[in-house]
Amino acid sequence: MSATETAMSALERNWGMVDKALEDLDDVMFGERPNDESNSIGWLLFHMTRIVDRFVHTWCQDAPQLWANGGWHEKFGLDDDPNNTGQGWTKEQLEAWPLPAKDTVLGYYEAVKTAAREYFGSMLSTTRTSKLFFILISGKSIPRCSSQSTMLIVSSECLPSNNC
Repeated sequence: MSATETAMSALERNWGMVDKALEDLDDVMFGERPNDESNSIGWLLFHMTRIVDRFVHTWCQDAPQLWANGGWHEKFGLDDDPNNTGQGWTKEQLEAWPLPAKDTVLGYYEAVKTAAREYFGSMLSTTRTSKLFFILISGKSIPRCSSQSTMLIVSSECLPSNNC
């Protein structure tokens, strides 16, 4: 299985689990935080969808994310910062942010799923070998997409800024 197929398979498995968990989930349960140290299901879906949107659009295609391009940030009452995925939010930020209606969060989730399926499907349907590769920068693995047929690892010791 190619890296592209592996990525798509992982996304489909995750989406299947999420879809199952969302079945018959009412609005109250969707937005309820079990305690003040936990996030709601709705927030978790927002966060997960933001990560996939950034991965598919920014990292794989160097294209605008649906978040800004589709106006979703306005529907969520947030700015269009492509890196605002909810990661690193403080408890105060989380408490101050009103979770949008369930239909809004689900709409964004479905739009990102569709875009990801279209993108990865196009990579799989081409005659050239399309694969994902990862760049290791400062100890972090950052996925990138490419039509290259090899996996590329760049160590932090050999970045252009280090004159390698």
